[in-house]
Amino acid sequence: MEMDKDIIIKSEKYTIRPYQVEDEDAVLSLWQTVFEKDISSAYWRWKYANNPYGNRIFLCVKETGEVVVMYSGIPYRASIGGGSIEIIHLSDVMSHPDYRKTGLFIKTVESFFEYFGGPQKAAFIYGFPGKYHFDIGYKYLKYNELSGGVSFLLALVRDLAENSHFQGRVINISNIDDAGKDIWPECQKFYPFSVIRDKQFLKWRFQMNPIHSYKIYGYALNPDSQLIGYAVFAQDEDMLIMVDLLMPPSLSMVQDFMAIMAAEFVKQNIKKAKTWLPANHFLTNILVSCGFAVHQEPLGFVPTGRSFSPRLPWDWGSHNMYYSMADADLF
Repeated sequence: MEMDKDIIIKSEKYTIRPYQVEDEDAVLSLWQTVFEKDISSAYWRWKYANNPYGNRIFLCVKETGEVVVMYSGIPYRASIGGGSIEIIHLSDVMSHPDYRKTGLFIKTVESFFEYFGGPQKAAFIYGFPGKYHFDIGYKYLKYNELSGGVSFLLALVRDLAENSHFQGRVINISNIDDAGKDIWPECQKFYPFSVIRDKQFLKWRFQMNPIHSYKIYGYALNPDSQLIGYAVFAQDEDMLIMVDLLMPPSLSMVQDFMAIMAAEFVKQNIKKAKTWLPANHFLTNILVSCGFAVHQEPLGFVPTGRSFSPRLPWDWGSHNMYYSMADADLF
């Protein structure tokens, strides 16, 4: 396809094209207008310029240079059937209030899909829009909700601390490079469709993040064995947000892992823990057995996707995809 498309609306010319480095200031200005708060250049560059995966961004630019629409995402590597594919997690999708209901947003998205989506490009595109934007995507852009939706899980930390039976080993990982053998190969077989959560992903997503800090814990069966799982937490006063979790499908292991960490959190006067996971995933069921309870989802987002490859049929991808808050940057 042609990379740039020119559109004339009410005698004004707009160009739909891929993002360029020199667009940064104009994009940050649009972000401030749409979300009514600032975004730092450091955070923007961490997310879209300095990550190991690159970016997938299309803009609609007015002839004056003003950016009026951005449709954007991060092209993660994902595992599927023992191999890997590209999938795009959508984020920071925005349209200037003065240019909505002009058709520019839909035309920008269609160009994005045409340019970045396909069997040899991004096989799957997904994100966490609110219901209003999901409804627009469902009607005009062939979005669908991922199978089962999302579960919001909440637990009292002291309840989790009472369930330790297996007595494995938990370590606080302050530096991803020092964590020993990569955990992802140990767990990959249990996650048929997921962002590849290897050291590269963990280092960028959590260790390099310029505005958030995280506690990362690894789990092993005994003092001499390799780590076989991890959990990542962000703290908000006396509440822990479990941003990511990767473990084998073992109730005893996950229960023990949660209990050992919770015992330490109790000492720090942390009261509660919460997380978001696919409702139909084995980790969700295990966490409920560990002491988490399913509550009304508070953010109102709808886990959403669209397949662009016959290698990844929608029904299979929708049912088997594992995601957590680590896929996005909400926390």
